[in-house]
Amino acid sequence: MVGQRFVLGPPHGEGTTHCGARARIGGGRDRGGDVDVTRERHRARGARARTLFARERPGRGARPDPGAHHGRRRGRRRRGRRDQPDGWTGLAHLTEHLLFQGTPAAPGETITRLERLGASQVNGETGNDFTRYYEVVPAARLEETLWLEAERFAHGLDGLDEAGVNAQRRVLDRERDVRTYGRAEVWDLVDEILYPEGHPYSRATEVASDVHAARLRDVRWFFQRYYAPDRLTLSISGGFGPAEVRPWIERYFGPLRRGGLAAPPAWTVQPEVDLEGERRVLAEASRSTDALYVIWPTPPWGSSADAALDFVSSHLERRLTERLVRDGDALSVDVSQGAAALANRFSVWITVPRRSGTLEPLQALDEELRALRRDGVDDDALRGLRRRWRHGELRSMDASLTRAQRHAYVLPAFPGGRYDLRSNLERYGAVTAPEVREAAVRYLHLRRRLVVSLSGRSDAPPESILQTYRRVEHVTPADVAEVGRRWVRPEHAPMVVVGDWRWLISHPVRVPGGVAFITH
Repeated sequence: MVGQRFVLGPPHGEGTTHCGARARIGGGRDRGGDVDVTRERHRARGARARTLFARERPGRGARPDPGAHHGRRRGRRRRGRRDQPDGWTGLAHLTEHLLFQGTPAAPGETITRLERLGASQVNGETGNDFTRYYEVVPAARLEETLWLEAERFAHGLDGLDEAGVNAQRRVLDRERDVRTYGRAEVWDLVDEILYPEGHPYSRATEVASDVHAARLRDVRWFFQRYYAPDRLTLSISGGFGPAEVRPWIERYFGPLRRGGLAAPPAWTVQPEVDLEGERRVLAEASRSTDALYVIWPTPPWGSSADAALDFVSSHLERRLTERLVRDGDALSVDVSQGAAALANRFSVWITVPRRSGTLEPLQALDEELRALRRDGVDDDALRGLRRRWRHGELRSMDASLTRAQRHAYVLPAFPGGRYDLRSNLERYGAVTAPEVREAAVRYLHLRRRLVVSLSGRSDAPPESILQTYRRVEHVTPADVAEVGRRWVRPEHAPMVVVGDWRWLISHPVRVPGGVAFITH
């Protein structure tokens, strides 16, 4: 990889704009700050494409794609749900929504203005690690798009009042209802159980009362602290010339400065979560299938064991699909190693017809895991796994929007702290068969994991799984009176299960209140 250095930075003096301050975005010709520029080549579907990445502190990327007629812009702030103060869940999500409401210089919804420029795939997303804003725009309208985005990040809250905050709070309530009573609620439950108090991902689940308590002053504080230029990564990919785009970036983003609030401390890779024993939850949900979720905490994306666990996920998914879908009655099998920056989870998700129960899929998973932990994979299987992941990485980078997204990632476990295609391909090429087996032995223990078994019902109770779980979490057998068949039911909470939990998940039964939390 050949490197080159040049200067591309914000001007000083007049024209300087603090994020959130009342000043217009302007030009300026003074330059300062170092930028690393690396040129690399990658092969995608047989075509060679030159890419260029201009990396500032923290990062500005421009990646031309010869022949493309669109530019993909992705802005990513190194701030997500993990940065929310305790008791303020939903603040990052609310801020994201409010930054689509326009500014005094660019009134009206930002999505509407971008669509008038010919943009598609316009959206914003708040995850555990980042909030990202992205769009695909015609290359001829890229300069206008860059101005609009710089305007958003400099003055996105200037024209807001409490009525605007209230309106977006109602939108968040509707989104939360869709999530709470849909399949996504299982992952909220998983995060609640998996990550201990104090872990940055323990703040992931959005609580309605926290969102309702937030006011415009709170959003402004969050914006001033976390939406700072030194935490922004601007990544552009597509059909444009770097020499043309660099002055636009300098003109519109260069004047941005951090406001008066001190920069927050940077997050680092978290210590591994250690589950003491197996946690089990039986639940009923309004769905047409039964489902089994088995979760293990694992290292973050880019760590030494992460690539080996990707190979484990592919191996297990193939084996379980053949066994449970092709030769059985299961409807789907999904096995994945996550892609989080600070900590990860390895998940197995199997769906079966309603009233089938989840014991058979769990037994099949345990048998396949025992075989992998004992025998590992042979050389032919390893070559196939390397080929699959290498080709998958190259295919994914063939899309301009994906390239822009990937190169905006800030990942502490990666060399250099950022996603890098070459480093990622080298990781997969270096994985050995013993490392695949060792990853399964070390991280996928059969008695240290979270098991969630869902029984589908057409008339499930209105309370969500997570809400019910929170009410029964601390119930112990001493708090309840036994009513037979190893069931116990406290008067103040839904039914709690003790005893032979494997019998229960193999014989789905109606659970009053919606959730059976297994105490031992």
